[in-house]
Amino acid sequence: LDLAQAWGRLTDAESEVLGLAVFERLTAEQSAAVLGTTAGAYRVRLSRARAALRRHLAGAAAEPDLREALR
Repeated sequence: LDLAQAWGRLTDAESEVLGLAVFERLTAEQSAAVLGTTAGAYRVRLSRARAALRRHLAGAAAEPDLREALR
């Protein structure tokens, strides 16, 4: 699983929040304005979205090991 596939597994909300930070390079305040929320709420959503992406990437990396353990 590569980054693009892991990104595709994110919810629309997670993808939007990460996109504002990564691709649009907006500040927390700017991103919050786009989303109609506070900067603090945006930061929480961003943290959760990053964690979800990490889980998807880590889960994919662990899959071959799991298959080997089940043989």
